[in-house]
Amino acid sequence: MEVEMVELYIDNIVLTTWVNNLQKSVSYKNSQIDSEVLNSIKESIEKNMLARLEMNNTKTDISITAFCENGLSFFGIVDMYNDINYYYNNQSNDTTLVEIEGNVFEKWMVCESNDLLWEAIIFFAFNGKCSPQITWSEE
Repeated sequence: MEVEMVELYIDNIVLTTWVNNLQKSVSYKNSQIDSEVLNSIKESIEKNMLARLEMNNTKTDISITAFCENGLSFFGIVDMYNDINYYYNNQSNDTTLVEIEGNVFEKWMVCESNDLLWEAIIFFAFNGKCSPQITWSEE
């Protein structure tokens, strides 16, 4: 399903994907961010090619970051202005450590659903907030 464009909240994206066993990073700003870019992010998630994603609004200092590897992801939203962090919470309470893209997270913060990851990303892209479809922990 193609992404329909309405006004975006974000104005900056840094997308890092796996291409031929190498990581490739691409940046997009303002008017460069269109449905084609968002669809390429969705496709990279579906094909397990997404390594890292940074999306933000440079005026409000609110961002979402995602790390992905082998069908696992960590994602969180940082609101620098209000000094609040939100992290995906799978409600397992499992504190076992899991490595994703060279970063270590407790398992309760790890998502195994590409659909939930996409929901968090696309909702943030248009609204600059945590998706109400997802359980978040606030810090």
